[in-house]
Amino acid sequence: MFQTLSRHWIRYQPSLFKDVEDKYGSPTDKHREIILALDVIGLDRFLHDGPSYSVGRPRQSRLAIARALVAKSALNLSTTKGLIERLKVDAVLRRICGFASVREVPAASTFSEAFAEFARTEILSKIHEYLVKFIHKDTIVGHICRDATEIHGREKIAKTGQKNSRRKKLPTGYKAGRPRKGEVREVKPQNNIQVQMTQKLPEILESLPKAFNCGSKKGSRGNLSQWFGYKLHVDVCDDGIPISCILTSASVNDNQCSVPLEMMTNSRVKSLYTLADKGYDSADLRRHVESFGKVPLFQPRNVSSQNKVEFDPAMSERFKRRTTVERVFSMGKDCLGFRNVMVKGHAKVLAHLMTGILMLSALRVLETT
Repeated sequence: MFQTLSRHWIRYQPSLFKDVEDKYGSPTDKHREIILALDVIGLDRFLHDGPSYSVGRPRQSRLAIARALVAKSALNLSTTKGLIERLKVDAVLRRICGFASVREVPAASTFSEAFAEFARTEILSKIHEYLVKFIHKDTIVGHICRDATEIHGREKIAKTGQKNSRRKKLPTGYKAGRPRKGEVREVKPQNNIQVQMTQKLPEILESLPKAFNCGSKKGSRGNLSQWFGYKLHVDVCDDGIPISCILTSASVNDNQCSVPLEMMTNSRVKSLYTLADKGYDSADLRRHVESFGKVPLFQPRNVSSQNKVEFDPAMSERFKRRTTVERVFSMGKDCLGFRNVMVKGHAKVLAHLMTGILMLSALRVLETT
């Protein structure tokens, strides 16, 4: 029976959609890529367009708008206005997103309203979490590569009204310098990493700074660069699929997000090694990774060439996989809209980045299957 159906399907398939292609045009390779990626992401599992019983104008399809936003990242379009113009002239893309005609393409205000709703509910982050868990349901990930990258924004730094002081404030009654003989001082408080290791994940994420500010870092040649915006912290597996993502202020040190990233990643996948550069080299962070039964491979901070510490040959080969996260950042910035952040506010910037993260995850799944 199945052979008979297959024979008839092969016979009649070319003529089934002939009228559709004549009306809307044949899809390009980019259209096919978006179709497959949307099928992998599965937005329809979370966004449902049921009947609307409210009084007034019917609500626009949130599923179609979400598909259009993912297609915007795939096409690396800078603005929503550019997306709307593309939907009006590209009939194939319009049908892929779910708009039957040009008249059904929403206005920019409707896109903005739906995007604010996605950012407020964090639905895109939840879809990414579900996708990661579903892909790695019965598999073990060999290596988790961890790093952070700058995200340029278009906001103004909020004035706090406080002056920065580099001098550390001593407790009342203490004098600067070494304690006197017999003088007893309070125990030195724990650092942020040690405090995070005693907290739960929601509490840690709530305490991380998320405001727009200035960040700086040194390049591979020691040159200092600065930017205004945010910082995206990501864990990536061997296949280049982003596992966990955290968006913080640009001034947050990379190692301040290692503990929450490790907790998020281990709640989603099972992995064996955690790879990171020297910015994460810390005894506390190593112990935290080992507490999950994993092996930490953090590039050691070499004070001088005489005390240089190197991995053994086997671990050195494993550490070479850390460049996977660098390629993910390069792909996101060059092709998926990480450089085109036009929205303001932590929640909206994260939602914008998650559309690119979802598209990147789907493309990596299609390449590995």
